[in-house]
Amino acid sequence: MKQNDDIYGKLEQWFLAHIASLNCSNGGCRQAFDLKRIHSLKVAEEITAIGRGLNLAPNDLFLAKSIGLLHDVGRFEQFKTYGTFNDFASIDHGDLGERTIAANGLLEDFSPARRDIIRKAIRYHNKMMLPTDESEAVLFYTRLIRDADKLDIYRVVSGRADVPGTLPNQDTIADSLLDDLLAGKKVSYEHLNSSAEMRLMQISWVFDINFEPTSRLVQERNYLETLARMLPASDRIAAFVHKACTHLRSQTSSAG
Repeated sequence: MKQNDDIYGKLEQWFLAHIASLNCSNGGCRQAFDLKRIHSLKVAEEITAIGRGLNLAPNDLFLAKSIGLLHDVGRFEQFKTYGTFNDFASIDHGDLGERTIAANGLLEDFSPARRDIIRKAIRYHNKMMLPTDESEAVLFYTRLIRDADKLDIYRVVSGRADVPGTLPNQDTIADSLLDDLLAGKKVSYEHLNSSAEMRLMQISWVFDINFEPTSRLVQERNYLETLARMLPASDRIAAFVHKACTHLRSQTSSAG
């Protein structure tokens, strides 16, 4: 629909201008900004693909795509101010993104109900646990953006050994972390100390995928296998990767 395309075009124009306005001049900052700019545009594509797999109506796909574009808008100010993407060492980028959107009046073309969905989906997209007192619509779009975010983060981390603004590129993995993962517990970014621990946590994300189209895309793109090849050799690591791959296959076969 042309009206939706026009509104999305305005959002994208603002998004790119906002990044430029932060005047990130040194090489490390530019690299980090490029990473998150491309990520945001890719997440907008991924959330649309998942939505199509769920047979969402055009207006709902437009809403989802808008959330995808804006979900990480807080990342740029975060990195410019703190030099890191680690929320626990700086600021919660979901909360900051919501404030950035409100401060710039970005959602005036949306109905009040849809503004609420966009704002809250961005606020909640990076939280370890979702709230229990939100509407089904807010929770649906929050789950949708969480899935799309995971999909593109898998693309990013599968293609490179290190990601700017994250953890040291090391192979060390704490036994306690593996204990928690093998026991089916969620692991917080706050407790990670190396890139290898981060990859293990990212493999564990398959237990927190919400929609079958997402699971199918993860499987088709062999993301878990790629991440597993980047980990040190260990029977316990192999056991966890096997558990995750088995779960992923069950999610796609049961839906088919």
